[in-house]
Amino acid sequence: MNLTAPVGVGDPIYNNGADRRVAFASSTSGRRINPNITNAIFITNTNKGYTYNITVQLNKTWKNGYAGFSYNHNDAAELNSGASSTALSNWEFVQVAGDPNNPPLATSNYALTHRITAVLTSNINYTKFLRTSLSFFYSGNSGARLTYLVNGDLNSDGRFGNDLLYVPANLSEITFVDFLNANNTVRYTAAQQAQAFDQFITNNKYLNRRRGNYTERNGSSTPWEHVIDMRLAQDFFITTGENKHTLQFTFDVFNFTNLLNKKWGRQYAVTNQAYNALTAVNRTGAVAAKGYNFSIGQTPWSTTFASRFQGQLGVRYTFN
Repeated sequence: MNLTAPVGVGDPIYNNGADRRVAFASSTSGRRINPNITNAIFITNTNKGYTYNITVQLNKTWKNGYAGFSYNHNDAAELNSGASSTALSNWEFVQVAGDPNNPPLATSNYALTHRITAVLTSNINYTKFLRTSLSFFYSGNSGARLTYLVNGDLNSDGRFGNDLLYVPANLSEITFVDFLNANNTVRYTAAQQAQAFDQFITNNKYLNRRRGNYTERNGSSTPWEHVIDMRLAQDFFITTGENKHTLQFTFDVFNFTNLLNKKWGRQYAVTNQAYNALTAVNRTGAVAAKGYNFSIGQTPWSTTFASRFQGQLGVRYTFN
């Protein structure tokens, strides 16, 4: 509530005037309605937003087995995901291309467009005391939502980490400056970064579609994930009178897909579901320059520990 109205558009140098996002006063005192108040956060309800799920399930049971399949399609949109711990952080980390007090309806952090699960299990009883079961569980999904940002404060709202990326239509709509090491030697020239960033956009289906426009909050996602788990169970059982006693040994392989092939079963994560594709640079002194830096060779996501196969042994005794 303590943010003044925009006073113009962002600095044209970064994108050669192509980025026309609104901007606020450049000084802290200039963008505060009341300079004696740091932050004044007002929270209220809204009737904007929606969510829905469509699910299809199929299953079949027979004497020595079971098979099941389920598909779920989900979409959800909101103004604020409420994923942070305080009112301030919930406000300042809503990514926008302009006024943070008027964010547009956007895809939810929690939207999972496609999810597929399947199970196949079979068991064999032999003699009166033994049963062996083998089961496979498949889980696939279209990936977690992801937002592409600029590391900087392009709209001068005093917040870092909430500026959506303007995707240049071509290299004439963006300015790069030399990427310097700590000792001011050049790690990547501006030209090297420009070519690498243009290729980065081309190789990314979502970013390539957004050329000449801003990225959207949660507009992209991590890659599809496909994971199969396996369970082998061996039962030993006897019946005494009216009581049945069962001793079961189990061997579980989580992410069996990764055991079969080290490139399979990968699962992905992005810190805070946001990736800083560019860093806004405004250097002064002997190395003065204003423009962007791009870290060549980086990817938006990393694989999680669950991408590795794991094994588990278990023992269970039951009676009734």
